[in-house]
Amino acid sequence: MDDDNKTTLNVPAEEAESTDNALARTLIRPALNSALSITKLSRLGDVCQTNINALIEELGGQVTAVNDGDMSRPEALLVAQAHTLDALFGRLLDASLTNMGEYLSATESYMRLALKAQAQSAQTIRVLSELKNPKNVAFIQQANLTNGHQQVNNHAGTEGTKNQPNELLEAEEHERLDFGTQKETVTDDSAVEAVGEIDRANKRGR
Repeated sequence: MDDDNKTTLNVPAEEAESTDNALARTLIRPALNSALSITKLSRLGDVCQTNINALIEELGGQVTAVNDGDMSRPEALLVAQAHTLDALFGRLLDASLTNMGEYLSATESYMRLALKAQAQSAQTIRVLSELKNPKNVAFIQQANLTNGHQQVNNHAGTEGTKNQPNELLEAEEHERLDFGTQKETVTDDSAVEAVGEIDRANKRGR
């Protein structure tokens, strides 16, 4: 295709790729859709004509950078958007105050929009903060709490010794309750009572 025409889309085909497949692959590229939108929305459109292919290439580079872990561009976007939303909040607030006392409906409408812009600015800053300081550890801890109590022993060799006293105590408590029940319900069999007393004495001695 003609590279001199800035609005002509280049569709490079890969090896052994048909023209239809190359066109389809190009049309679904996120960078292409973004480039078309930026071209239409850009205020520079009346001043200089954007090279659509150069814009797609630049956007593709930004996507690759993020995939490689470089978040400097998204962070810069969030900072700029937070400032833009803050400026919008100020402009809408001024419009609300201008109509205050004379046009109540307009005052309320502008004030509502101003507060929405303020909330979006705060949300943008919150997202930026989460990008700079990921909360993966806190999220994992919260997920563990929702699944019930979980005990994690870092020393596998001492796991059995740590749990053994608790298990013995629990077993002894259950056995005490069992023997106590037998003592109350089987009152005519003195031999059973004597065995119960001897077993409990031996267990305490251990």
